Amino acid sequence: MENTALNLPRPEKRIIKVALSDGRAVELPRGIKAREAVAYDTAARRSPVVAVKINNALKSLSSTLEDDCTLDFVDVGTEDGSRVYARSLILVLARAAREILPGSYVTVEHSLGNGLYGEIQLHRPLKESDIAAIERRMQEIVAADEPIVSRKVKKEEAVQLFTETGQLDKIRLLKYRQSATVHLHTCGWFHDYSYGPMAPGTGYLKAFRLRFYLPGFILELPRRDNPNVIPEYVEQGKLANVYFEAEKWGKILGVNDVVGLNDLVAEGKTGDLIRVAEAFHEKKIAQIADLITNNIDRIRIVLIAGPHPG
Repeated sequence: MENTALNLPRPEKRIIKVALSDGRAVELPRGIKAREAVAYDTAARRSPVVAVKINNALKSLSSTLEDDCTLDFVDVGTEDGSRVYARSLILVLARAAREILPGSYVTVEHSLGNGLYGEIQLHRPLKESDIAAIERRMQEIVAADEPIVSRKVKKEEAVQLFTETGQLDKIRLLKYRQSATVHLHTCGWFHDYSYGPMAPGTGYLKAFRLRFYLPGFILELPRRDNPNVIPEYVEQGKLANVYFEAEKWGKILGVNDVVGLNDLVAEGKTGDLIRVAEAFHEKKIAQIADLITNNIDRIRIVLIAGPHPG
């Protein structure tokens, strides 16, 4: 008689073994959310866990544990955790700005001090009262502890959602995306996408300050060594001027963001971009030389730094 038992499906594994960073190994139900597994974290932390590392890969707390794995908890006091925190807070900022200033959209330009400098594209100049109103709205969203839902959707669906909510800047970013899917993050009515995980809810984002900084704003963030406190802001005027000059160069070159750069590449104009950028740099070096020459009586040493030729 034929033995058909060998053809029976293997029973589904219901328990997985998870190795924690403190050396313990725990058995958990297969399919458990990483957020639920945080209950097994025994470390003394000064800030909440906002993400996890599954087999050393950074994942959101909404991820499921399907197989035996290693699991590390990531709080705001770590480099990865601080990035998740900033990324999530930018989402809240972008939503609040749209609610306070309909038709506007936020662009985050660069870091400055312990914060991020950005601008709000609007039909009129930004005012200090606008920033104060946006900060209040952000505080309301954080206090409500609204969920930030992350999911993978088709690129066409993301474009449709961004079209319905008037987020045309997001559609521009998706123009050159090769993948057929997008990691979409939703908070209330607002949708965003990014290349990294978000905090599971706005209630994790209590420490921040929004400062008016003409012509835009600075989103002040906590430092990793004290993740629950916003330090006093230290003005960095010279660095801000350098960034402002670089932004002017970008506008002249027609490259205000990565989409503008992609457009030039697609049009075969990279050579023109490089030549004009080099001309700007040569002009700047000449200006520095003139500054040294005009102050030669007071200058004792000139230090030049740059990439190593080797």
